[in-house]
Amino acid sequence: MLEGLESIGWKTYSRYSGIDAGIDYDCIRLRRNGTKLKCEWDNWDEWSIEGPSAEINEIASQFHLTAKSEWRWAAWDQAPSKSAIKN
Repeated sequence: MLEGLESIGWKTYSRYSGIDAGIDYDCIRLRRNGTKLKCEWDNWDEWSIEGPSAEINEIASQFHLTAKSEWRWAAWDQAPSKSAIKN
């Protein structure tokens, strides 16, 4: 998915570098034209992408995914006011 986002102009500006990166958790932050996305992964829920609704809906359409107005950690914490794509 990251390669697909990079191919349409999204650039990585931050990446989680903890000892468990890519094993138990990962977080990559992308930016394009002043808009930011937060991509999170864990080995239970896989990837999710959080950002402005318009961008999330566009990405979901381009990559044949389903956009949900549900925050990745909604079951454990208060949800932010952004849309997300969740596997």
